This record gives sequence, C-alpha cells and structure tokens, in this order.
Amino acid sequence: MQTRTVSVGPNATTPADSQWLRLDEWAGGQVCFQCVVTGTVVYNVETTNDDPNDPINPVASPTWDATLSGINGSAQNSYNTIIGVPRYIKVNLTSGTGSVTMTVTQTLGAPF
Repeated sequence: MQTRTVSVGPNATTPADSQWLRLDEWAGGQVCFQCVVTGTVVYNVETTNDDPNDPINPVASPTWDATLSGINGSAQNSYNTIIGVPRYIKVNLTSGTGSVTMTVTQTLGAPF
C-alpha cells in the first residue's frame, strides 16, 4: 500500500491545482482519497488517463475528469476495481479562502 498527500491553498489564487499524484494503473486494487478542508473553499477532485510522460503517445494538455465536483466541505471517495485506475489525480481549488489537503491511498495488489 502506498499513501501520498497533496495540498492546495491557503495562499493560492483561485483557481489553483495541487501537484499531480501518479497512481499505479497496473496495480488495480482500491484507490481511496480523502479531502480535508480548512476555511471556506469549493474544489474538485480530478483524474486523467492522459500521460505527458508517455514515451509513445505523450499528451501535452491532459483532459481532466471531475470525479467529485463543486465540493465545499471535507469528502471521501474510492475506486474499487481490478482494472481502470486513473493515471493521475489532483485537487482543483475553484473558489473561496482556505485550503484542501487530499490524502490518497492505493493498495498494490497486482493481479499477475
């Protein structure tokens, strides 16, 4: 299992993005994420399967999908799948004053 944490705020100019967290799309298993809010903010949790570092087909501007959208308090969610784990996850702070800290945990149970 691996756990990582990213934050965005409190001095960020909105909109603002956290660092991208690379997930292990080959491991499958479960990805859980929890966001803790300080202050009053609205944010999205976004994922993408695009990879700007792909050696064959790099994508310069990834397309992000809002897994959770327009959240204004702390939240938790998960992916529970054998395949289909996104490559990257991030927090997008859209408005307000404060910060969001997201902790992501992924089990590393590769099925092969």
